[in-house]
Amino acid sequence: MRGPWHISTPASDSPDQAAGYLGDTANRMLDFYSTVLNPVISTGCPCFPSCSDYARDAIIRFGFIPGTILALERLMHEPGEIEHGRVIRTDRGLRIHDPLSANTDWLFDPSTSR
Repeated sequence: MRGPWHISTPASDSPDQAAGYLGDTANRMLDFYSTVLNPVISTGCPCFPSCSDYARDAIIRFGFIPGTILALERLMHEPGEIEHGRVIRTDRGLRIHDPLSANTDWLFDPSTSR
């Protein structure tokens, strides 16, 4: 049985096709933030993947509303990750490894049940 809780993984990696108009708008906003605002107002996200890449991946994979919730949840738990997360070396220096797959266990996906 399908319902509003159903999560489907899009066949395409394109945000335009994966999340529709809202996903496209969110993708453009994330691109603007990543390329224009972030270099000016921030020293960079301490996590890997970066918060904007994490948000983009979440919206592509789960759709606009669940992806936005996951991105907001990431921003809320980021200070805890800095204190307790696993440190990895990236091309941008040391970062805290916090992949999307580590934070989706609370989502119910009927396709994986049974």
